[in-house]
Amino acid sequence: IARLAYQRLALAIEERRFDEVLESAPMWAIAFRKLHMGEGALKCMFLEGNVYREIGQLPRAIEVFTAICQEADSIRSVKLLAMGLANLVQFHRLQGDLKRALEYAQKALPLLQQTQNRIGLAKLRWAIGDISREQGDQAGALESYRGALRESEEIGTRGDSAAIHLVIAD
Repeated sequence: IARLAYQRLALAIEERRFDEVLESAPMWAIAFRKLHMGEGALKCMFLEGNVYREIGQLPRAIEVFTAICQEADSIRSVKLLAMGLANLVQFHRLQGDLKRALEYAQKALPLLQQTQNRIGLAKLRWAIGDISREQGDQAGALESYRGALRESEEIGTRGDSAAIHLVIAD
Protein backbone atom coordinates (compact mmCIF):
# COMPACT_ATOMS: atom_id res chain seq x y z
CA ILE A 1 0.00 0.00 0.00
CA ALA A 2 2.83 2.39 0.86
CA ARG A 3 4.54 1.76 -2.49
CA LEU A 4 1.27 2.42 -4.30
CA ALA A 5 0.86 5.65 -2.33
CA TYR A 6 4.36 6.70 -3.42
CA GLN A 7 3.49 6.04 -7.06
CA ARG A 8 0.32 8.09 -6.69
CA LEU A 9 2.35 10.95 -5.22
CA ALA A 10 4.78 10.77 -8.14
CA LEU A 11 1.80 10.95 -10.50
CA ALA A 12 0.44 13.92 -8.54
CA ILE A 13 3.67 15.80 -9.26
CA GLU A 14 3.33 15.05 -12.96
CA GLU A 15 -0.22 16.38 -12.79
CA ARG A 16 1.06 19.43 -10.86
CA ARG A 17 -1.09 18.70 -7.80
CA PHE A 18 1.58 20.12 -5.54
CA ASP A 19 -0.59 20.78 -2.49
CA GLU A 20 -1.49 17.10 -2.35
CA VAL A 21 2.16 16.09 -2.46
CA LEU A 22 3.20 18.59 0.21
CA GLU A 23 0.41 17.34 2.45
CA SER A 24 0.86 13.61 1.92
CA ALA A 25 4.57 13.01 1.25
CA PRO A 26 5.74 13.70 4.83
CA MET A 27 3.07 11.37 6.24
CA TRP A 28 4.04 8.60 3.84
CA ALA A 29 7.72 9.11 4.66
CA ILE A 30 6.84 8.44 8.32
CA ALA A 31 4.85 5.37 7.31
CA PHE A 32 7.78 4.02 5.29
CA ARG A 33 10.10 4.51 8.27
CA LYS A 34 7.68 2.63 10.55
CA LEU A 35 7.75 -0.20 8.01
CA HIS A 36 11.58 -0.16 8.11
CA MET A 37 11.66 0.94 4.46
CA GLY A 38 14.13 3.80 4.71
CA GLU A 39 14.65 4.22 0.98
CA GLY A 40 10.90 4.54 0.47
CA ALA A 41 10.85 7.32 3.06
CA LEU A 42 13.67 9.09 1.25
CA LYS A 43 11.87 8.80 -2.07
CA CYS A 44 8.83 10.50 -0.53
CA MET A 45 11.13 13.25 0.71
CA PHE A 46 12.54 13.59 -2.83
CA LEU A 47 9.02 14.25 -4.07
CA GLU A 48 8.45 16.86 -1.38
CA GLY A 49 11.77 18.58 -2.10
CA ASN A 50 11.13 18.61 -5.82
CA VAL A 51 7.76 20.26 -5.28
CA TYR A 52 9.42 23.01 -3.24
CA ARG A 53 11.85 23.52 -6.12
CA GLU A 54 9.00 23.64 -8.64
CA ILE A 55 7.10 26.28 -6.67
CA GLY A 56 10.21 28.42 -6.23
CA GLN A 57 10.88 27.75 -2.55
CA LEU A 58 14.58 26.89 -2.92
CA PRO A 59 15.50 27.43 0.74
CA ARG A 60 12.85 24.90 1.77
CA ALA A 61 13.98 22.48 -0.99
CA ILE A 62 17.54 22.79 0.32
CA GLU A 63 16.35 21.94 3.84
CA VAL A 64 14.55 18.84 2.60
CA PHE A 65 17.46 17.66 0.45
CA THR A 66 19.96 18.28 3.25
CA ALA A 67 17.82 16.04 5.46
CA ILE A 68 17.66 13.47 2.65
CA CYS A 69 21.45 13.40 2.41
CA GLN A 70 21.86 12.98 6.16
CA GLU A 71 19.34 10.16 6.29
CA ALA A 72 20.67 8.48 3.13
CA ASP A 73 24.16 8.54 4.63
CA SER A 74 22.90 7.05 7.90
CA ILE A 75 21.17 4.14 6.14
CA ARG A 76 24.08 3.78 3.71
CA SER A 77 22.03 4.42 0.58
CA VAL A 78 24.82 5.60 -1.71
CA LYS A 79 22.50 5.92 -4.69
CA LEU A 80 20.06 8.25 -2.94
CA LEU A 81 22.86 10.16 -1.24
CA ALA A 82 24.47 10.81 -4.63
CA MET A 83 21.18 11.98 -6.12
CA GLY A 84 20.46 14.19 -3.12
CA LEU A 85 23.88 15.81 -3.33
CA ALA A 86 23.44 16.40 -7.06
CA ASN A 87 20.18 18.22 -6.36
CA LEU A 88 21.90 20.37 -3.75
CA VAL A 89 24.49 21.33 -6.38
CA GLN A 90 21.73 22.67 -8.61
CA PHE A 91 19.86 24.45 -5.83
CA HIS A 92 22.91 26.23 -4.44
CA ARG A 93 23.99 27.21 -7.95
CA LEU A 94 20.57 28.72 -8.60
CA GLN A 95 20.87 30.68 -5.36
CA GLY A 96 24.27 31.97 -6.44
CA ASP A 97 26.22 30.08 -3.76
CA LEU A 98 28.78 28.68 -6.21
CA LYS A 99 31.30 27.73 -3.54
CA ARG A 100 28.81 25.50 -1.73
CA ALA A 101 27.53 24.11 -5.04
CA LEU A 102 31.08 23.02 -5.91
CA GLU A 103 31.54 21.46 -2.47
CA TYR A 104 28.45 19.33 -3.03
CA ALA A 105 29.59 18.51 -6.56
CA GLN A 106 32.91 17.19 -5.22
CA LYS A 107 31.00 14.90 -2.86
CA ALA A 108 28.48 13.79 -5.49
CA LEU A 109 30.88 13.02 -8.35
CA PRO A 110 32.58 9.91 -6.89
CA LEU A 111 29.26 8.58 -5.61
CA LEU A 112 27.59 8.94 -8.99
CA GLN A 113 30.58 7.18 -10.54
CA GLN A 114 30.40 4.42 -7.92
CA THR A 115 26.70 3.83 -8.57
CA GLN A 116 27.20 4.15 -12.33
CA ASN A 117 24.47 6.78 -12.57
CA ARG A 118 25.47 8.03 -16.00
CA ILE A 119 22.53 10.37 -16.41
CA GLY A 120 23.32 11.93 -13.05
CA LEU A 121 27.01 12.16 -14.01
CA ALA A 122 26.23 13.94 -17.26
CA LYS A 123 23.95 16.43 -15.53
CA LEU A 124 26.46 16.99 -12.72
CA ARG A 125 29.30 17.65 -15.18
CA TRP A 126 27.02 20.06 -17.01
CA ALA A 127 26.28 21.85 -13.73
CA ILE A 128 29.98 22.00 -12.89
CA GLY A 129 30.54 23.55 -16.31
CA ASP A 130 27.88 26.15 -15.57
CA ILE A 131 29.47 26.92 -12.20
CA SER A 132 32.94 27.22 -13.74
CA ARG A 133 31.56 29.49 -16.44
CA GLU A 134 29.83 31.69 -13.86
CA GLN A 135 33.14 31.93 -11.99
CA GLY A 136 34.91 33.06 -15.17
CA ASP A 137 36.86 29.80 -15.61
CA GLN A 138 36.23 29.26 -19.33
CA ALA A 139 38.79 26.45 -19.69
CA GLY A 140 37.33 24.57 -16.72
CA ALA A 141 33.84 25.12 -18.05
CA LEU A 142 34.74 23.72 -21.47
CA GLU A 143 36.38 20.68 -19.90
CA SER A 144 33.26 19.98 -17.81
CA TYR A 145 30.89 20.60 -20.71
CA ARG A 146 32.88 18.24 -22.94
CA GLY A 147 32.74 15.56 -20.23
CA ALA A 148 28.98 16.05 -19.97
CA LEU A 149 28.69 15.88 -23.74
CA ARG A 150 30.66 12.62 -23.96
CA GLU A 151 28.53 11.07 -21.25
CA SER A 152 25.28 12.28 -22.85
CA GLU A 153 26.24 10.97 -26.26
CA GLU A 154 27.30 7.59 -24.85
CA ILE A 155 23.99 7.10 -23.08
CA GLY A 156 21.93 8.53 -25.92
CA THR A 157 20.30 11.53 -24.28
CA ARG A 158 20.00 13.47 -27.52
CA GLY A 159 18.19 16.46 -26.08
CA ASP A 160 20.91 17.01 -23.49
CA SER A 161 23.62 16.44 -26.09
CA ALA A 162 22.12 19.07 -28.37
CA ALA A 163 21.75 21.55 -25.51
CA ILE A 164 25.34 21.00 -24.38
CA HIS A 165 26.56 21.56 -27.95
CA LEU A 166 24.80 24.93 -27.91
CA VAL A 167 26.33 25.84 -24.55
CA ILE A 168 29.81 24.94 -25.81
CA ALA A 169 29.26 26.98 -28.97
CA ASP A 170 28.19 29.94 -26.87
